[in-house]
Amino acid sequence: MSANFSTPLWVRAEIASMKIRKGHRYLELVEKESESDRIKSKAFASLWAGNYALIKRSIKEDIDLILKEGQEVLVLLKVSFHVKYGLSLQIQDIDPTFTIGKYFSKKQQLFNQIRKEELDKIQKTLKMPPVLQNIAVISSPKAAGYMDFCRQIEQSRPYMQIHWDLFDSNMQGAKVEVDILHALDRIARNPENYDAVVIVRGGGAKLDLMDFDNYKLASKIAQFPLPVITGIGHDMDFSALDLVAAVAVKTPTAAAQYIIDKNLDFISRIEVARIKIKEEATRQINRHKQRLNLFRSEISSSAKVPLLKGRFAVEQIASSLGGLSENYLRRQKEAIAQIKRELDISNPKRVMERGYSIVSLKGKVIKSSEALNKEDQLELTLYRGKASVEVIDKTDPEE
Repeated sequence: MSANFSTPLWVRAEIASMKIRKGHRYLELVEKESESDRIKSKAFASLWAGNYALIKRSIKEDIDLILKEGQEVLVLLKVSFHVKYGLSLQIQDIDPTFTIGKYFSKKQQLFNQIRKEELDKIQKTLKMPPVLQNIAVISSPKAAGYMDFCRQIEQSRPYMQIHWDLFDSNMQGAKVEVDILHALDRIARNPENYDAVVIVRGGGAKLDLMDFDNYKLASKIAQFPLPVITGIGHDMDFSALDLVAAVAVKTPTAAAQYIIDKNLDFISRIEVARIKIKEEATRQINRHKQRLNLFRSEISSSAKVPLLKGRFAVEQIASSLGGLSENYLRRQKEAIAQIKRELDISNPKRVMERGYSIVSLKGKVIKSSEALNKEDQLELTLYRGKASVEVIDKTDPEE
């Protein structure tokens, strides 16, 4: 025997747990006190595989994002009671707008808490390195957003080198919080190896990014020692992780482009500095050349005066030397002529010309009769010619 409600009932509850068997879903629904989160009541409901497929086709949102532990839902329940089996709740439909509304309400509360604790300001105080070359990327290797990030970075290869290490993490589902926290802990062990951390994930439906509206993750990122760049979702998405990050851009591609633009800006500033240094060096060289030319002109001008003076002095000396040398030569000629006259006067031939002769014995000039003996054959050297004589007698000088 069973008792059934005539019409299904819309019931608001929180999913405490859910199990899936053979396509059927078995949910534990609870009602909590608003202030203490104490469970006031609970019940079990089932969602048969056929109804799950019908609901999935009828709603625009991903039903699996709504049917999650901890999610508040508004479900249409078929209530029946059987004497033997007890109360039975079967889910006939789900209102996604209720869950979305609750999600955004909680999201706003989370944002208010973050701003109240000023967690949104801490990362902004970190100094972003001028060049981002070594990046720690947190994402799923199979995610389309990560692929977009890699393609954009690869396009910069011709003019810059950017290296990144992937820290694998689930980017949707119950493991998002644990995986990202673990990845951040691994990066924090060697923060000197990286210039920044990048978290990338592509967009999706409104509830796709709900796992990034997480207080633990937001608090961890806010206090992380390296700048964190987020590229999560599409243009209209903004998560708690975006709120606390040093830089938040709209997409994974935009995150890659931010890194490229940052490096291009540095390259541009280096090029500008190079040009300015070259121009300043050229100016300095030209200025010093002008000064050298001026010094050369001044030295040339200042050197001409003493050179002219020296030349004049040399010319005067040369002129004086000419006169002096002529006087000297004249005096020497006169001296030589005087010596010649004296030599002429004392020349023996001049004496012999007056009748004197030179007496010699055996080639030796005789100056005294003491050196002579009788019968010595003497040789007389006359002015003209020679003659021989014999000593017949001699007189001593003392006689």
